Amino acid sequence: EGNIIELDKNGTMGTLGNVLDGIFLTVSSTDNVVGTDGDGTSDALEGNLVADNDNFGILVIGNSHNNVVAGNKVGLDAGDNAAGNFRYGVGISNSSGNRIGTNGDGVSDNLEANIVASNGMGGIGLYSTTFFSFNDATDDNIVAGNIIGTDATLSLDRGNTGAGVFIKGDVAAMSASDNIIGSNNDGSSGDAAEGNIITNNDTGITVIMQDPGALIAGNKISRNRIFQNAALGIDIAQDGVTIND
Repeated sequence: EGNIIELDKNGTMGTLGNVLDGIFLTVSSTDNVVGTDGDGTSDALEGNLVADNDNFGILVIGNSHNNVVAGNKVGLDAGDNAAGNFRYGVGISNSSGNRIGTNGDGVSDNLEANIVASNGMGGIGLYSTTFFSFNDATDDNIVAGNIIGTDATLSLDRGNTGAGVFIKGDVAAMSASDNIIGSNNDGSSGDAAEGNIITNNDTGITVIMQDPGALIAGNKISRNRIFQNAALGIDIAQDGVTIND
C-alpha cells in the first residue's frame, strides 16, 4: 500500500523502471490486496503509483485467485504526466475471481477506482495464455469503477495505445469467460459506481479470440461510460464495424 514504483521519491518521471513488471502476483498467489482495501480508513493513502516499467504495471498470473487491485494510479506520474508502462497497465491471466476496481459496497467506491492511462499496448487486459505449466481459466474476474485513458478529473487526454479494456483468448480450449466489465446489475445502490470510464484510447473495449478454439462466453459489459476513443467503443472480434458490435 502507498508505494511509488519505478519513479523517484517525488513520484516524477525518471529512468528507474523495472525491466519486467512493477507488481507481479504469480504461482497461486491468492487473497492479496494491491492498493486500497476500501474499508473507509486511510483509503486515499493506500493506492500505489506504478509507472515506467518495461512490461506490465501490475500483473496477476498463474493460478492466482481472489486478489484485489484497487485505488492505484498506473501509467501516470504524481503530476498526471504520461509515464506509461511499456505493455499493459493491469493484466490478469490464468487466474479467476479477481477484482480490478470497486466492489460497489458504498464505502470508498470512488477511492477504489484505478486510474489506468498512457500505457503502451492497452489499459486493462484479461486474457488466457499458457504460462509455464499453468493452464487455468481466466474467468469470473471483475473490472469495475475504473478511470481508463484520462486523469481523475477527466480533463486530460492520457489514452492507452490499443484498447482501454480487452478480453482475449490466445490458446485453444482455454477460457476467458463470465467476466464483468462494469456493473453486475444486481440492483444494489452500488451499480452506478461500478461502471468504468473509458476514453481517449484507440478502442474502448475489445473482445477477441486470437485462437479460434479459445473459449470466450458469458462476459458482461454493462453501465460503462465509453466515449472519445479513436475507433469503436466496443469491438467484438476486433474486425471493425460489424453487426455484432
